[in-house]
Amino acid sequence: MDSFKNKKIYQIFFNIFFLLVLPISVLAPMGTWIPLMVLALATLCTTNGFKNITFHKKYIFLLSTFILFTSLSYFLLNFDIKTINRLISLYFILFSFLIVLSLYEPKTDYKFTTLQLVISLVISFFIIILDYTFQIGFKLWLSNNLDFKNFSNFYSLKKWISFSEFYNNHQLIIENHLSNTYDRGITALSVLAVPIYALCIFFNMKKTAFLVLLITVIGLCTFFNITALISFLLAFLLFFCLVFIKFFKKKTLLILMLIYFIISPFFLGNLNYNSFSDYENKLQTKHKLLHKKILNDYPFFYLANNDNLHSVNDQGDCCPFYVKAFKTFYNEDKKIPILFHSFSYYKLKLETKIIHRRVIWSFSKQKILENPLLGHGMFSSRAIGDQYKITNHNNKMLSAIPLHPHNSILQLWLELGVIGVILFYIILSNIINKIYEIKKINSKYAAFSLVSLFQIFLIGQFSYGFWQTWWVSIIFINILMYNILYKKLLQAK
Repeated sequence: MDSFKNKKIYQIFFNIFFLLVLPISVLAPMGTWIPLMVLALATLCTTNGFKNITFHKKYIFLLSTFILFTSLSYFLLNFDIKTINRLISLYFILFSFLIVLSLYEPKTDYKFTTLQLVISLVISFFIIILDYTFQIGFKLWLSNNLDFKNFSNFYSLKKWISFSEFYNNHQLIIENHLSNTYDRGITALSVLAVPIYALCIFFNMKKTAFLVLLITVIGLCTFFNITALISFLLAFLLFFCLVFIKFFKKKTLLILMLIYFIISPFFLGNLNYNSFSDYENKLQTKHKLLHKKILNDYPFFYLANNDNLHSVNDQGDCCPFYVKAFKTFYNEDKKIPILFHSFSYYKLKLETKIIHRRVIWSFSKQKILENPLLGHGMFSSRAIGDQYKITNHNNKMLSAIPLHPHNSILQLWLELGVIGVILFYIILSNIINKIYEIKKINSKYAAFSLVSLFQIFLIGQFSYGFWQTWWVSIIFINILMYNILYKKLLQAK
């Protein structure tokens, strides 16, 4: 009776977790680790015994090696009492994930869980789309009241700033900064949408699966987070390739991955970081030339849209470039040049966005070569970057590495050296081996998990820090969803 009661209580926690974790990742992404740790605590409290829990020796060795090496790297090479909470948080999240992954066994209606995930995903995307489209500022209002500097006020029950007061007094902030506040949330949803889609397909909920795909594409296009959008589209392109053309050979995949790990510092860091302002000036010149070319070929391109030449940067513009391009394409007889102009424009825009990344990577390469064996120590990227400044085209001094290198493999090289890279490669190889074991049961669902791995890996090469707790939590939640799918596959075998 107690066992049944425990399982029922735990299932309630489990359902609440999957219902709330996606909206939390949107509205408070930095707190995504909290529901994961709460679920782990509930798992421990409702588990009757641990005698039947066993771990493969290989995984125990890998886990022990990871903890030992990262601890030594931090304490011997980059110890700072102010940042020790980051190391502790990382270990807590890791253990929380392992607890849920290993001990979650109650018989449950996974179809109902999948419906919960779909509802959670749709609600989360609607929050983003409505807030961003109508410039409501809801996320900024929450951030303002729940900011770390306001915690003392929060716990002393000081009255929050009302939404109406915030909206009326911070219009400029809403206009200029609202889009940036959803970067993490939109990325989290794009990563979690793939396993949710896979679960819908497994339970033969095709209409629901289409809804997941549709709302994700609409959300990504509305918000226009380039990294999230491109990684999601490439992920589904890869899925169709794996399912309908040919599944990659495991050995080929592992070799390609190893090559990238080895050459990435040299391949990605091929610029001169001291010439950052020159690179930006050249791109600005190309933009001006392209705008003149468009005006010469289509004089009404901007004026017909009540626009002017100064609004072509797509920043703070009520009529973005692609809207003008669509209108011109519809009205013009010669449509091919418009397509080429649009392609050139967005190619330049992408180059402009990525040029700072490439300069960061070039500086990171130099620092990697200074200590390639052991690196500079866990969490050292920010401190290394603060020691050297680069100058942009506005003569503004910037840290050579702001927060982290914005590339997971370069960050591993920089902080943990070749030993850390080898360790991560082994862990990743074991994940790939597991996926190819699933392929023997069902290649379609193995393709889904390989696609998710590719998507997460691709995002990690352009965006977030390797050790950021919210990002690590999202990856673990993604794996937990696939664990549900794998359990059902094994039951159906």
